[in-house]
Amino acid sequence: MLNKTITPLLLAAVLAVPVSAQTQTKTPTKQTAATQARQELRSRRFDPRNPSLSATIISNLLDGQIRKKLLEKKQPEKLEDIKEDNSFTNAQISQLLFAYEVLTKNPDLEEVSRVPLRWYTAYGDLLKPFGKIVERMNYARHGNSQTRYAAALEDFQKQQQTCLSFLKKRQPRLTSEQLLKIRNANIRRRRAEYNARLKKEREERLKKLQEENSQKNTEE
Repeated sequence: MLNKTITPLLLAAVLAVPVSAQTQTKTPTKQTAATQARQELRSRRFDPRNPSLSATIISNLLDGQIRKKLLEKKQPEKLEDIKEDNSFTNAQISQLLFAYEVLTKNPDLEEVSRVPLRWYTAYGDLLKPFGKIVERMNYARHGNSQTRYAAALEDFQKQQQTCLSFLKKRQPRLTSEQLLKIRNANIRRRRAEYNARLKKEREERLKKLQEENSQKNTEE
Protein backbone atom coordinates (compact mmCIF):
# COMPACT_ATOMS: atom_id res chain seq x y z
CA MET A 1 0.00 0.00 0.00
CA LEU A 2 2.74 2.41 0.91
CA ASN A 3 5.67 3.22 -1.28
CA LYS A 4 8.64 1.19 -0.18
CA THR A 5 10.80 4.30 -0.28
CA ILE A 6 9.27 7.38 1.31
CA THR A 7 10.34 10.75 -0.04
CA PRO A 8 13.23 12.00 2.12
CA LEU A 9 12.06 14.68 4.60
CA LEU A 10 15.47 16.25 5.07
CA LEU A 11 17.47 17.61 2.16
CA ALA A 12 20.86 15.99 1.69
CA ALA A 13 23.78 17.94 3.10
CA VAL A 14 25.83 19.75 0.50
CA LEU A 15 28.86 17.61 -0.32
CA ALA A 16 32.33 19.03 -0.32
CA VAL A 17 33.76 19.63 -3.78
CA PRO A 18 36.66 17.20 -4.19
CA VAL A 19 40.09 18.69 -4.62
CA SER A 20 41.59 18.11 -8.02
CA ALA A 21 44.65 15.86 -8.08
CA GLN A 22 46.57 18.30 -10.25
CA THR A 23 50.29 18.86 -9.76
CA GLN A 24 51.04 21.11 -6.79
CA THR A 25 54.20 23.21 -6.95
CA LYS A 26 53.64 25.30 -3.82
CA THR A 27 53.14 24.38 -0.21
CA PRO A 28 49.42 24.75 0.65
CA THR A 29 48.59 27.65 2.92
CA LYS A 30 45.58 28.83 4.87
CA GLN A 31 45.16 31.57 2.28
CA THR A 32 44.80 29.13 -0.64
CA ALA A 33 42.39 27.00 1.35
CA ALA A 34 40.35 30.07 2.19
CA THR A 35 40.26 31.07 -1.49
CA GLN A 36 38.97 27.65 -2.47
CA ALA A 37 36.35 27.90 0.25
CA ARG A 38 35.13 31.24 -1.09
CA GLN A 39 34.91 29.79 -4.60
CA GLU A 40 32.95 26.88 -3.20
CA LEU A 41 30.58 29.24 -1.46
CA ARG A 42 29.84 31.09 -4.69
CA SER A 43 29.38 27.88 -6.69
CA ARG A 44 26.91 26.48 -4.18
CA ARG A 45 24.91 29.71 -4.18
CA PHE A 46 24.20 29.25 -0.52
CA ASP A 47 21.50 31.50 0.84
CA PRO A 48 20.63 31.26 4.54
CA ARG A 49 17.17 32.59 3.74
CA ASN A 50 16.30 29.32 1.97
CA PRO A 51 14.94 26.54 4.27
CA SER A 52 16.18 22.98 3.93
CA LEU A 53 12.57 21.81 3.74
CA SER A 54 9.96 22.44 1.04
CA ALA A 55 6.18 22.66 1.13
CA THR A 56 6.08 19.87 -1.48
CA ILE A 57 7.86 17.42 0.82
CA ILE A 58 5.45 18.24 3.64
CA SER A 59 2.42 17.82 1.37
CA ASN A 60 3.69 14.55 -0.12
CA LEU A 61 3.94 13.02 3.34
CA LEU A 62 0.85 14.47 5.01
CA ASP A 63 -1.53 14.21 2.06
CA GLY A 64 0.00 11.74 -0.38
CA GLN A 65 1.14 9.15 2.16
CA ILE A 66 -0.61 9.56 5.49
CA ARG A 67 -4.05 10.84 4.56
CA LYS A 68 -4.69 9.03 1.28
CA LYS A 69 -2.88 5.76 1.96
CA LEU A 70 -3.48 5.39 5.68
CA LEU A 71 -6.44 7.41 6.91
CA GLU A 72 -8.73 7.18 3.88
CA LYS A 73 -7.85 3.66 2.75
CA LYS A 74 -10.31 0.90 3.63
CA GLN A 75 -8.94 -2.36 4.97
CA PRO A 76 -10.41 -5.77 4.05
CA GLU A 77 -13.09 -7.00 6.42
CA LYS A 78 -12.16 -10.65 6.01
CA LEU A 79 -8.81 -12.39 6.17
CA GLU A 80 -9.32 -14.13 2.84
CA ASP A 81 -9.64 -10.76 1.13
CA ILE A 82 -6.27 -9.48 2.32
CA LYS A 83 -3.70 -9.01 -0.43
CA GLU A 84 -0.27 -7.47 -0.58
CA ASP A 85 -1.55 -4.26 -2.17
CA ASN A 86 -4.43 -3.63 0.25
CA SER A 87 -2.75 -4.17 3.62
CA PHE A 88 0.11 -2.87 5.73
CA THR A 89 3.22 -4.67 6.86
CA ASN A 90 4.75 -3.77 10.22
CA ALA A 91 7.77 -2.36 8.39
CA GLN A 92 5.64 -0.10 6.20
CA ILE A 93 3.73 1.47 9.06
CA SER A 94 6.95 1.89 11.04
CA GLN A 95 8.56 3.60 8.07
CA LEU A 96 5.64 5.97 7.72
CA LEU A 97 5.57 6.90 11.40
CA PHE A 98 9.33 7.38 11.40
CA ALA A 99 9.08 9.69 8.39
CA TYR A 100 6.56 11.80 10.27
CA GLU A 101 8.80 11.91 13.32
CA VAL A 102 11.70 13.11 11.17
CA LEU A 103 9.47 15.81 9.71
CA THR A 104 8.50 17.15 13.12
CA LYS A 105 12.16 17.38 14.12
CA ASN A 106 13.10 19.51 11.13
CA PRO A 107 13.82 23.01 12.51
CA ASP A 108 12.46 24.60 9.31
CA LEU A 109 9.02 22.97 9.59
CA GLU A 110 7.20 25.88 11.23
CA GLU A 111 8.78 28.44 8.91
CA VAL A 112 7.75 26.57 5.76
CA SER A 113 4.28 25.42 6.81
CA ARG A 114 3.44 28.43 9.00
CA VAL A 115 1.78 25.98 11.37
CA PRO A 116 2.91 25.80 15.01
CA LEU A 117 4.82 22.71 16.12
CA ARG A 118 2.20 21.92 18.78
CA TRP A 119 -0.24 20.99 15.99
CA TYR A 120 2.20 18.49 14.48
CA THR A 121 2.89 17.06 17.93
CA ALA A 122 -0.82 16.59 18.62
CA TYR A 123 -1.34 14.96 15.22
CA GLY A 124 1.66 12.70 15.77
CA ASP A 125 0.19 11.48 19.05
CA LEU A 126 -2.91 10.36 17.12
CA LEU A 127 -0.84 8.56 14.50
CA LYS A 128 1.36 6.59 16.89
CA PRO A 129 -1.34 4.02 17.89
CA PHE A 130 -1.42 2.75 14.30
CA GLY A 131 1.90 1.01 14.90
CA LYS A 132 0.54 -1.33 17.59
CA ILE A 133 -2.80 -1.73 15.83
CA VAL A 134 -1.21 -2.87 12.58
CA GLU A 135 0.97 -5.30 14.54
CA ARG A 136 -2.19 -6.81 16.02
CA MET A 137 -3.81 -7.04 12.61
CA ASN A 138 -0.82 -8.86 11.16
CA TYR A 139 -0.53 -11.12 14.19
CA ALA A 140 -4.17 -12.14 13.73
CA ARG A 141 -3.60 -12.58 10.02
CA HIS A 142 -0.61 -14.88 10.48
CA GLY A 143 -2.53 -16.82 13.13
CA ASN A 144 -5.53 -17.00 10.83
CA SER A 145 -7.82 -15.60 13.54
CA GLN A 146 -10.76 -13.74 12.07
CA THR A 147 -11.98 -12.75 15.55
CA ARG A 148 -8.73 -11.09 16.54
CA TYR A 149 -8.42 -9.49 13.14
CA ALA A 150 -11.93 -8.04 13.36
CA ALA A 151 -11.17 -6.53 16.79
CA ALA A 152 -7.92 -4.98 15.56
CA LEU A 153 -9.62 -3.73 12.39
CA GLU A 154 -12.28 -2.00 14.46
CA ASP A 155 -9.59 -0.16 16.41
CA PHE A 156 -7.87 0.70 13.16
CA GLN A 157 -11.03 2.22 11.72
CA LYS A 158 -11.73 4.15 14.93
CA GLN A 159 -8.23 5.60 14.84
CA GLN A 160 -8.73 6.58 11.20
CA GLN A 161 -11.86 8.51 12.12
CA THR A 162 -10.16 10.13 15.09
CA CYS A 163 -7.38 11.42 12.87
CA LEU A 164 -9.72 12.56 10.12
CA SER A 165 -11.85 14.43 12.67
CA PHE A 166 -8.69 16.14 13.92
CA LEU A 167 -7.82 17.21 10.37
CA LYS A 168 -11.28 18.71 9.87
CA LYS A 169 -10.66 21.20 12.66
CA ARG A 170 -9.28 24.57 11.74
CA GLN A 171 -5.53 24.38 11.58
CA PRO A 172 -3.78 26.97 13.77
CA ARG A 173 -1.48 29.44 12.05
CA LEU A 174 1.53 31.36 13.23
CA THR A 175 1.09 35.09 13.59
CA SER A 176 3.23 37.42 11.50
CA GLU A 177 5.29 38.27 14.56
CA GLN A 178 5.84 34.61 15.46
CA LEU A 179 6.78 33.72 11.90
CA LEU A 180 9.26 36.60 11.65
CA LYS A 181 10.92 35.57 14.91
CA ILE A 182 11.19 31.93 13.81
CA ARG A 183 12.46 32.87 10.36
CA ASN A 184 15.15 35.18 11.71
CA ALA A 185 16.30 32.52 14.17
CA ASN A 186 16.44 29.92 11.39
CA ILE A 187 18.45 32.22 9.14
CA ARG A 188 21.03 32.70 11.89
CA ARG A 189 21.12 28.94 12.52
CA ARG A 190 21.49 28.02 8.84
CA ARG A 191 24.27 30.55 8.37
CA ALA A 192 26.11 29.31 11.46
CA GLU A 193 25.75 25.66 10.42
CA TYR A 194 26.97 26.42 6.92
CA ASN A 195 29.97 28.41 8.13
CA ALA A 196 30.88 25.64 10.56
CA ARG A 197 30.65 23.03 7.81
CA LEU A 198 32.67 25.20 5.44
CA LYS A 199 35.36 25.73 8.08
CA LYS A 200 35.60 22.01 8.74
CA GLU A 201 35.84 21.20 5.05
CA ARG A 202 38.51 23.87 4.58
CA GLU A 203 40.57 22.47 7.44
CA GLU A 204 40.23 18.92 6.12
CA ARG A 205 41.23 20.02 2.63
CA LEU A 206 44.24 21.93 3.94
CA LYS A 207 45.33 18.90 5.97
CA LYS A 208 44.99 16.64 2.92
CA LEU A 209 47.03 18.99 0.74
CA GLN A 210 49.75 19.19 3.38
CA GLU A 211 49.89 15.40 3.62
CA GLU A 212 50.07 15.05 -0.17
CA ASN A 213 52.82 17.66 -0.37
CA SER A 214 54.76 15.96 2.45
CA GLN A 215 54.47 12.59 0.72
CA LYS A 216 55.63 14.10 -2.57
CA ASN A 217 58.69 15.65 -0.94
CA THR A 218 59.52 12.33 0.71
CA GLU A 219 59.34 10.49 -2.62
CA GLU A 220 61.62 13.07 -4.24
